Amino acid sequence: MFKFRKPGYTDLMDATLLFGEYFIWHYGKSIRDFFAVWGNLLWFGYHFFSIGLLARTFFTPYRRFHQQYDWRNLKLETLGQDMLLNLFMRMLGMALRLCILAAGLIFESVILAGGIACFAIWLLLPILIPCMALGGIFLLFA
Repeated sequence: MFKFRKPGYTDLMDATLLFGEYFIWHYGKSIRDFFAVWGNLLWFGYHFFSIGLLARTFFTPYRRFHQQYDWRNLKLETLGQDMLLNLFMRMLGMALRLCILAAGLIFESVILAGGIACFAIWLLLPILIPCMALGGIFLLFA
């Protein structure tokens, strides 16, 4: 029913406090939160695509499938077959790892570029919103 106010407190003070707190939040806490979310997305992509593990095991055979050499009963034709099979499995593993690494690196670069663009827009947003509102008003009456 009745609204009690502190002495000397006006609605104009509410607006000035709101704008001040908004700018403190916009250029303070929200930037820290933005970098935390951006870092989480980069961390997710790195671990989802296993970029470190795939880079370390780039030349290992596909699913660790390889032929052991029988050095006691060494026959030239079986040695050639085993070497050819091992070479093929390493090439297959390398090709599959290369595809997954490429997808992971593309994902990471898109997240990196998108984060830079979003951060630049976020910094300019307090200027862009009033300019776009004024531009809309001018277009409305033109």
